[in-house]
Amino acid sequence: MGVSGSLSPDLQNRYFVTGARDIAAATLGKKLVFGRAYFDRLSDNERVAAAAHEFAHVLDEDGDRWRISIWSLGASFFLMLTAYAAFRSALLSECIFCTSFFVMMGLLTSRQGESSKLRELRCDSVAVSFVGGEAMITALRLAESTLTPGSRRRALPWLSRSPNPTIAERADAIIALDKS
Repeated sequence: MGVSGSLSPDLQNRYFVTGARDIAAATLGKKLVFGRAYFDRLSDNERVAAAAHEFAHVLDEDGDRWRISIWSLGASFFLMLTAYAAFRSALLSECIFCTSFFVMMGLLTSRQGESSKLRELRCDSVAVSFVGGEAMITALRLAESTLTPGSRRRALPWLSRSPNPTIAERADAIIALDKS
């Protein structure tokens, strides 16, 4: 099953590329964005693998990030209003809003754990169905090596352990898919 035929033959119109160093590939709505350093290192098959993985997120309607953001914003706004009503301090209220937003995002994201892992592995399997496991594993390893070290660190590491599978776990699952 090939996807290249349904993509634009002009590489300039196929994907959006940004100079941001802290992004390998991501979806923004229904658009795919690659980081320039990552995009330039990928072969055409690896680009298709990364694109298929990201588009699988779109097709799967991964709305968890939006729901988590909305809940975090709502709770933070409520805490900010409560703090302002109690202390009549705009600065304190703003600090409470910002702090509670990041804490809520971390807590709600860390609760996703296993479902987030399964979602990533499902999206990997979609990508493998288009180009095979070798291209996907290479794309994953290039993504890992392309990101700047600081982009992998979290602001609150004790709160937001990454629920995503490791590259090794993903590679093992892809190899198992390729064999079946």
